[in-house]
Amino acid sequence: MGERVLSLFVIIMFSRELTNNMNLVYIKNYLKIPIKKRFDFLKVMNCCQKFKVITQSKISNGYSIFLEFSEDSDIEFAILNIKNFFENEIEIEIKEHKESLITNNFKL
Repeated sequence: MGERVLSLFVIIMFSRELTNNMNLVYIKNYLKIPIKKRFDFLKVMNCCQKFKVITQSKISNGYSIFLEFSEDSDIEFAILNIKNFFENEIEIEIKEHKESLITNNFKL
């Protein structure tokens, strides 16, 4: 029951973000990679001038996160950088289409 409520909360929060035109990127299995690699990733994300991560949120399955970028961020450039950084990580998936996130990754 608790996981279902948490999933519903994430869907509601994500739907609210969609209506506000936020730049969100979903990274599946992010928390399964080693801590050092996550630290290196955050350093890379913070060095770029074309985009800025303003929040990161863990979602209900415990291994995936959303990155929220500022409105003036070049989201396409950010996604390209994320995909390049994780190109050798088999378990990592990056979702850039907001609509597919809701329909494919959340089940009630």
